Amino acid sequence: QTFRQTWVFTFVAFSLFLVPFIVGFRLAYINPAVAGPLGLEPNRALLADQTIWTEIPPEERPAAMSTIATNNIRVALLAFGGGITLGIVSVYVLTYNGLIIGAVLGLAYHYGLGYELTNFVFAHGVVELSVIFISGGAGMQVGWAVIQPGIYSRRDSIARTARRAAALVTLGILLLLISGAVEGFLSPSDASFAIKVATGLGTGALMYSYLILCGRGGRKTQA
Repeated sequence: QTFRQTWVFTFVAFSLFLVPFIVGFRLAYINPAVAGPLGLEPNRALLADQTIWTEIPPEERPAAMSTIATNNIRVALLAFGGGITLGIVSVYVLTYNGLIIGAVLGLAYHYGLGYELTNFVFAHGVVELSVIFISGGAGMQVGWAVIQPGIYSRRDSIARTARRAAALVTLGILLLLISGAVEGFLSPSDASFAIKVATGLGTGALMYSYLILCGRGGRKTQA
């Protein structure tokens, strides 16, 4: 119910990610030299040598899962917590990650390794990125409460909004643990691309089915 009540913020977060993603992809695909200013020169050098960093040996995958999940949770919490800065930090996290992820993918396609990177990302990417959008949207809810508290005092407005948004972030953390396990074990595996696509679309469908369909007709969440 909370997700549906605040979907506009999630959509804005998605848009703030998508536009820089497209820009980053296009720039890097056309001119890989942009990797330098973006801090992606090590990635560019590896891709230019036809090497990719997504091959994780089986014995290292448990540790990789922990590292990946921790990093993703850190980004999600930063996107949420940044809302207290009038949403400025939340916007930065979304736009920066969109630009960098788009640029990395653009570099991969420029050097002919786009399929390999897409093959790695697909299984976990749908849920992982969705959680970042939801967390960023939750942060912007807090930022909007600071800017426009409505009938409440600013402190009360922030507290009420933060409690509501925290429910979304808590769910997001649980989902990131799942996507971290997928990224640590399935994504670098030799499983076929079809299995990885099915996993990505299937987990995404389950997540959005829950968010869109569950709780209808029940008690309304207080705004």
